[in-house]
Amino acid sequence: MSKLQQAIQKLNRDREQQPAATESTASDFETRSKPIARTGNFVPNKSVSLELDQLVRSGLVAPEEAAATIAEQFRAVKRPLIDVARLGESTSEPLSNVLLVSSAQAGDGKTFSTFNLALSISREKDIPVLVIDGDVLSPKLSDALGAANAPGLIDYLNNPTDPVDNFMIDLADFGITFLPAGTQSMHAHELLASRKMTALMQELSERHPGMILIDAPPLLGTNEARILAKNAGQVLLVVAAGVTQQSSVVEAASLIDNSKPLNVLLNKQSGSISRYANYGGGGRS
Repeated sequence: MSKLQQAIQKLNRDREQQPAATESTASDFETRSKPIARTGNFVPNKSVSLELDQLVRSGLVAPEEAAATIAEQFRAVKRPLIDVARLGESTSEPLSNVLLVSSAQAGDGKTFSTFNLALSISREKDIPVLVIDGDVLSPKLSDALGAANAPGLIDYLNNPTDPVDNFMIDLADFGITFLPAGTQSMHAHELLASRKMTALMQELSERHPGMILIDAPPLLGTNEARILAKNAGQVLLVVAAGVTQQSSVVEAASLIDNSKPLNVLLNKQSGSISRYANYGGGGRS
């Protein structure tokens, strides 16, 4: 049995022992929706105000009764990711502040995890957040944020002149800058694999004084996530508790470069995330 399989089994045992969720308070609900005017050094093309109830209905944000528990769990998840980004900044490690969020298969909760992790990081005093919808084949994050028809990543990669800022949206109520997936294209695979995409991620990593999160497609069954992972310094693999087979998780993890820090998030325990583990780089056998 591999170390990754052993760790997944431990995550499942810990999940079974985890106490039930506690209820959130009214003050926590107000804090979640409090505007944070901070978008790094980007100049987004437009600003959008979102209703929290709308995000709850879309499944992107937890309902009020689970908010406090979800927020506390993502605080634990974000800390080692931020530490890796800061260490990379001090050692000039390229792309260390770029986190790819993916899963082995669809429905494991990667988009929910991406956005709630972004919300948690945005609460830091000095870490602005940029979120990129890289799931260009099924852009659920763009849909949930009201940007289903907005130009975005694919349009930028197809555009020879416009700066990427022109395709960004300021989510003013949440302190997050957002780059939608953009227009559907039959050449999305080639665009994501292009030199322009590589140059873009290098530019964003260098320009952005915070964290960049990419909501990527599932690793199994598509090629786009593997392409995107090449332009990320860290990877978070979301696993649905009691649903995703260990063999699928191991197969998905094997598609990620061993030199990249790999993090696994066990998701979907009674409507909340569950446990988190970091495997670091340098091999995961």
